[in-house]
Amino acid sequence: MSQSQRRTRPDSQPNIAGERSGPQVGIQLLGRFAVRRHGLEQPGRAFGGRQARQLLRMLALSRGTLLSKDVAIEALWPTHPPVDASGNVEILVSRIRRALGERSLILTGSGGYSLVGDGRCWVDIEAFLTAVARGQAELNHNPDASLTAFRAALALWHGEPLAEDAYAAWAAEHRHHLLRAHLDALEGAATAALAAGDTTSALTWAQAATDGHPLREAAALLLVRALAAGGDRAAALASFDAFGRRLADELGIDPSADALRLRQQVLCDEVRPVNSARIVGLPAHRRVRVAPVRGAPGSGNRPPQANRKPPRAPSATEPPERQVPGGGDARWRRSTGGGTAVKVKEIMTTPVVTVPVDAHPSRIAAVLREHRISGVPVVDPGGAVVGLVSEYDLLARSGGSAGDVMSTAVISVTEDTDVDEVRHLLVERRIHRVPVLAGARLAGIVSRSDVVALLATEWVCQVCGEAVRGGQAPVSCPKCLAGSEQFVLQEPNPGS
Repeated sequence: MSQSQRRTRPDSQPNIAGERSGPQVGIQLLGRFAVRRHGLEQPGRAFGGRQARQLLRMLALSRGTLLSKDVAIEALWPTHPPVDASGNVEILVSRIRRALGERSLILTGSGGYSLVGDGRCWVDIEAFLTAVARGQAELNHNPDASLTAFRAALALWHGEPLAEDAYAAWAAEHRHHLLRAHLDALEGAATAALAAGDTTSALTWAQAATDGHPLREAAALLLVRALAAGGDRAAALASFDAFGRRLADELGIDPSADALRLRQQVLCDEVRPVNSARIVGLPAHRRVRVAPVRGAPGSGNRPPQANRKPPRAPSATEPPERQVPGGGDARWRRSTGGGTAVKVKEIMTTPVVTVPVDAHPSRIAAVLREHRISGVPVVDPGGAVVGLVSEYDLLARSGGSAGDVMSTAVISVTEDTDVDEVRHLLVERRIHRVPVLAGARLAGIVSRSDVVALLATEWVCQVCGEAVRGGQAPVSCPKCLAGSEQFVLQEPNPGS
């Protein structure tokens, strides 16, 4: 088997036993960051510091393509770069080469560096995404092969991706993409297992997907189907009803028509093993979305397709009239100008109320009450976000400072994130607000109320009557080219 074949196999991993036939270096980015040389894990001190390890993670994400020094400098020192930042990057690369034991694994290009893309190096994220894509490709016509691929992908998932970079702006898009791919793998594995008749495994994966995304209908229905197919109709109905209550309590909506039909099938004991393409809750256009991450944002020399985000599949709860070509929900796109997506920077709240890490809980409670908010970001002395304290945190945890009671698993977005993506985060992760980062700096915050307010925000041109949805008036009218001063905010109709 060639080196390239070994690198693209879903189950290929570094040779733990240390034989020279395997990759020289294996890099684990799913869960705890780890680097292995010929199967032996390298201690963290081998890299000479935290920043060298971070730079290696960035190189691993963009393996085979050039990571420019400028992009690396911005990520490594987002607020206060050293005087000779370029020279410092060169020093970090030298440390990485020494730790990897082979200088040729890090290539020097024009204004940047790259990690070799051949079989001498193995990155778990590539193997994971390749296996997920293979599982999706086989799902409709070969459930057994699909199940094998999904099993291989999930075996590589050791926990939160890029955990050491949870608050880094450069890693946010990668983390979000990988978490969605993990959800795809869980739902795909459950679907394939049901089609193959393995209801026990289907139940395990569907439960894991539901635990992580309790308001996601696709996962909830897979769990109901797995319970019913396994012969436990009572548990299936109880699971469905619990999902319905969650939707009503959190979102004020009911399950979709397809979901209600599945409940009726369970009641009538009509749930049988079916072809995977017909399982309610996993739309066909969801099964082609995973593409390997091939570069950090801003890295150079990537194919044009690498920068394109795959279209988001409409939720099973979205009415058909709200689905728009190319993915997304029409409510979160401008009504003109080609239906371009509204960005976070147009609706976020600024400036942001924050508290320092050493703030006493009584002071945090006073801030929440004074500003009539339910949560507040926690920042370190340099202004970087390190956590978030909500009303629940104050009630559920004890301690003498914000650092003791804050939640550290904070999801963040950038100013150019689509509002529709934020809506999905708020719903699927059951959170009330998302910090907005510009580099490491806290630029704003988006809450559920900010997103809901967009529904009533429409600007009307007084010259031609064109209506444009957005957080602020457009620079010019897309129809008659009138300036922004000709737009007025349209008040919503009563009862609309």
